Amino acid sequence: MSIKELEEKIQSLEKENCSLKRNALKLTDLISKEKERSKALLNDYNFLSDILDCLPQQVWVTCEGEPLYLSKSMLKVLGEVGITGQKNMYSELVDLGNHAAAEMVKKNDALAAKSTGPLVFEETVLSKCGNKNKKRVFLSYKQRFESGDSGDEIKILGMSFDITERKAVEDNLLENINALELADRTKRTFVQNFRHDMKEPLSNILGASDCLLSLELDADTSVWVESIRLSADRLLAYMNKLTMGLTKSKEPLPVVLQSVDLKSEVAILEKSFRLTKKVREIDLNIVFSHDFPKHIELDLVRVQRIISNLISNALKYTQKGQVDVVISTNHFKESHLLEVSVADTGIGISRSAQNFIFSPLYRVANQLEDGSGLGLSIVKEFVDDLNGQITVESEEGVGSKFVLVLPIAVSKFKERNQ
Repeated sequence: MSIKELEEKIQSLEKENCSLKRNALKLTDLISKEKERSKALLNDYNFLSDILDCLPQQVWVTCEGEPLYLSKSMLKVLGEVGITGQKNMYSELVDLGNHAAAEMVKKNDALAAKSTGPLVFEETVLSKCGNKNKKRVFLSYKQRFESGDSGDEIKILGMSFDITERKAVEDNLLENINALELADRTKRTFVQNFRHDMKEPLSNILGASDCLLSLELDADTSVWVESIRLSADRLLAYMNKLTMGLTKSKEPLPVVLQSVDLKSEVAILEKSFRLTKKVREIDLNIVFSHDFPKHIELDLVRVQRIISNLISNALKYTQKGQVDVVISTNHFKESHLLEVSVADTGIGISRSAQNFIFSPLYRVANQLEDGSGLGLSIVKEFVDDLNGQITVESEEGVGSKFVLVLPIAVSKFKERNQ
């Protein structure tokens, strides 16, 4: 090879070398750009993964229950009920003994797979808490997704919220609402029957007064009859206002504690029952313990009604014999109790009926007189309002004994006329 040819060859190699350098630079630049693009894609993936993990408990599964993706929040929730998310979701539930939950979730997933829109389910799973099973409630949102060119592969996206505590609060609220509605219905029934039972004797008093006023009476008698007539009118007006207010009001009747001379109050009640005693020739005996305080603090309206209803019932169901009322107090270091015992020799109450006599509108089958069936239910309601207790002992054909126990406070007023 001549020198000229050698020079030409060297020049050709130098050109090729320059071309290779340029290509190498281009390739290096392309690789650098591809690295940057891959890095950006990786950052986007990590960002999207972080977003998915921040979303509410999220899980992707196939229609056979195979997990495809579980967010961190979902893994945490499932871990609390013993599910790892590494195996078939239905199988894991079965392994944990949640056969019913596995069937429920499987059925819900099948419904979501067939639906064209999202579905919402409430799903319950039992989790182990020591030696006990704890119920966990989830609100699950499930949506069908299709993949593949033919759309024959179906996946299910589910988002679940642990609503165990909220469900417990809802259940508690529903129980309270039902209890309040029952109390309101009982109150309204009591008011309606009370109004009906009171109007009849008041109407008789008004009618009898009008008849007497139509007769020729001396001046003194006319004044007394007119006073009876006006008092009955006033009492009827008061009763209508009271019952109307109780019917419309949503607030319960407040407990009002006041210093009361119970002996005097019961003496007034006893006078009102004497007429019944004479007509039926029943011995009504009301006895206070020798150390009974002059004043005690209690809710007079409720206690009067309780004692009155118990005595009235005893007289109503006793044709002959006696009704014995014993009222006493028991004193302890930090508390005081009022005890009222009402025993009669009446028809008695069967053992089966004793479980229901304090229920509203319940009436003993063999009772001797008509009634609304609310007397003892009102007594029980008032006793509960005062945090007391009432019990009954009875034998058919022998008689009944009701014992009332109420917490009280001995009045700080000076004892007088002891």
